[in-house]
Amino acid sequence: MSDYDSDLYGGTPPHQSHSETSAAAANDIKDDARTLRFKVYAHIKQCGAMGATDEEVQVAMGLQLQTEVPRRRELVIRGLVVDSGLKRMTRSNRRATAWVVSGAYIEPEDRKKTTREQLREAKAEIERLKVKVAVLQKDLYWARKK
Repeated sequence: MSDYDSDLYGGTPPHQSHSETSAAAANDIKDDARTLRFKVYAHIKQCGAMGATDEEVQVAMGLQLQTEVPRRRELVIRGLVVDSGLKRMTRSNRRATAWVVSGAYIEPEDRKKTTREQLREAKAEIERLKVKVAVLQKDLYWARKK
């Protein structure tokens, strides 16, 4: 990845200009921001086409929201991470965007076809398993009768 720090946000991580503590936090993380961006990128890349929500990245990496979201946003600004179009539920029961590295992006039409196909296959497998369960239950019933 290229050097973000010199050309992204004028070299200083984003902060609330009216807040002294926000400016101090931005200054404190300045040296670590590049490494954290790379780690967030690597985690999202590892998740492949399913991507990861901000919350999933935070939990997996042990990061706070205030640390992870700005790093992921910087990746989006650079075009390295994109919205996958997938949404997943958070722990607070809200829909969240799943982020993927730009090369792992699946066009929505392809994703819909894959999802429908996978759903048909899953339903067929469920029906096969129901038949197996019914046969096993019948065998168990007759085995107990003996």
